[in-house]
Amino acid sequence: FDRLVSGELVYTGVVRSCVNTLCRKIPYKNIMVPLMAEYFCTSADVYRILEWLPDRADYGSTMDGRAKDKVSSMTRLARMIGKDYNPDDDLEWNKACEYIAGQQMQMVEKSIVAILSINSEVKTLVSAGVGAFLVKLIAERLSLDCVNFAKCIVPNNIGFDDIVSDCAPAVALVFINSNFN
Repeated sequence: FDRLVSGELVYTGVVRSCVNTLCRKIPYKNIMVPLMAEYFCTSADVYRILEWLPDRADYGSTMDGRAKDKVSSMTRLARMIGKDYNPDDDLEWNKACEYIAGQQMQMVEKSIVAILSINSEVKTLVSAGVGAFLVKLIAERLSLDCVNFAKCIVPNNIGFDDIVSDCAPAVALVFINSNFN
């Protein structure tokens, strides 16, 4: 709670966040169209369309219970502005997804910038979770270093790969409560 209030915690994700919590409007054919206040489309659809979502991260159900492919994701996104999917609009949905992703990154970026204004000694972000790819992009935009959670906490001789960052809180507890060196 305290970290959420202070802005140190930005609770947003690349799988389950509803698109209308990331922005209020999206570009479509050179106009900004308001999003419906509905649960038609999630961030997983956005990152699936952009082909940024790692396969292992696509674990949630879709909002309509249908397929997890680009066309189905575009269909769900189209519903957010009262449209039916039309293959001629694929470029429009890609542009909209780039916009939505940018808005989500700005949300996180604003909190990081606020923290940096208080503590300019921060030079590195630690990425964790299935959205670690976004943290890396944000770090690049802010000229900060970025290190994956797994590289920080998992000893090299154990042999875990970066997938442990997907479950960072649980993995951290294991290492906090163990004698691993």
